[in-house]
Amino acid sequence: MLFRSPVDPEAALEFVLLFLMDADLVRQDRSGRLRNGDGWEEYDKRGPVDRTDLLLTYVINDLRGVKGSFHQQRLRKLLLTVMGEAGTGRWLAVRPLAMQTRARYLLNLDLAGTAERYQKRYKYAPLPGLVGPTQLVRDLVDFVDRDLPLAGMVEVHREDAVPVAVRLTRLGAAVLGLPGEEEKGRPDQGALIVTADFEVVLLPEAGGIELIHEVGRFARREKADF
Repeated sequence: MLFRSPVDPEAALEFVLLFLMDADLVRQDRSGRLRNGDGWEEYDKRGPVDRTDLLLTYVINDLRGVKGSFHQQRLRKLLLTVMGEAGTGRWLAVRPLAMQTRARYLLNLDLAGTAERYQKRYKYAPLPGLVGPTQLVRDLVDFVDRDLPLAGMVEVHREDAVPVAVRLTRLGAAVLGLPGEEEKGRPDQGALIVTADFEVVLLPEAGGIELIHEVGRFARREKADF
């Protein structure tokens, strides 16, 4: 049975803190308390798409614990390109997606000047970071299953705790510049309904990403039917 993978609270908190510090949005003062960083004021003015784009840049460049780190930044960008070419709202098999990305990457190594980059990076390294093609796929699967969901880019479905399918979220599609969200203007009338007991019913197809973001500032999501 397929089910949506849960987000581990501890992993999510660690991810958020590392991102905030890396982007200079928060800093530790002398007492160890977190304070707003130099970039906070500008970040606070960004909309959800711009904020997620910054998150995406962070997860692409975060190579902690990745064995095939030399190749992964380009592989990750290529994977997102492949997902964008497949279209929005479409579920894709995770491992075949990673294998297709690897195949396209390997076919274009000479065009990308990879040999020259490798020589410059590892010329004086005693142990070059060599990995096999299978490890490249494993690292991509981990990226899809662990990092992209935390950035809000994708939904992942699992079977027996193994990621088997992935699709772009509407926010992820907007970050990649795919047609859809950016063409939407003001929210339609009736996109937001407040019931007699002050529950908020939001129709996302009519409201768009910006409205969802604004409602999220003061309301807690109880359930979603999309």
